[in-house]
Amino acid sequence: MIARTRSVGVLVTAVAFAAGACASAPPTVVSTAPRYPSYPTPVVPASLAAPAAVESRHEAAWQRLQAGDLDGAAREFQRLLVGVPGFYPAAAGWGFAALAGRDYDQAGDLFERALAADDAYLPAWQGLATTRLEQGREADALRPLERIAALDPSRALELRSRIELLRFHQVQALIEASRRSREAGRLPEATEALE
Repeated sequence: MIARTRSVGVLVTAVAFAAGACASAPPTVVSTAPRYPSYPTPVVPASLAAPAAVESRHEAAWQRLQAGDLDGAAREFQRLLVGVPGFYPAAAGWGFAALAGRDYDQAGDLFERALAADDAYLPAWQGLATTRLEQGREADALRPLERIAALDPSRALELRSRIELLRFHQVQALIEASRRSREAGRLPEATEALE
């Protein structure tokens, strides 16, 4: 009887173990939504004729950025840029990693580096405009926004109103500076501010 009870116990344990092994674990939910959907993907222009391995590494670095791994993405873009110095999309990608981390000075430098290699590289212009606007440097955002409108005519109408608003803010700032100078009794300075 003891042997039979033991056999039944072993059988029940084996069946329970087998049933547990067959049951699938609940799926792990991984968000595939990009963390920075407003950032334009720094695509690799066909004119660069980059090897597939370089493009693949670039895409993997961009995916790291969009997954929220800013340090890992920056490191990968940096390695790519060091390994392939003329590969300016990596400079733009690294710039977006810096922008996401709010390192505006580095972001601006990296976008300008990409633009020094290709003055028509739209993602770098977009990154530079965003950087300048996030820094509160509206006057410095005007040129990048104007360049984006010239390179992407489909966005020209949308950007024109923003550009005009930034220009209006510049005029307001000049008028305010002149008013303060006049109130302080510095009339030549007030006049100069409006010229």
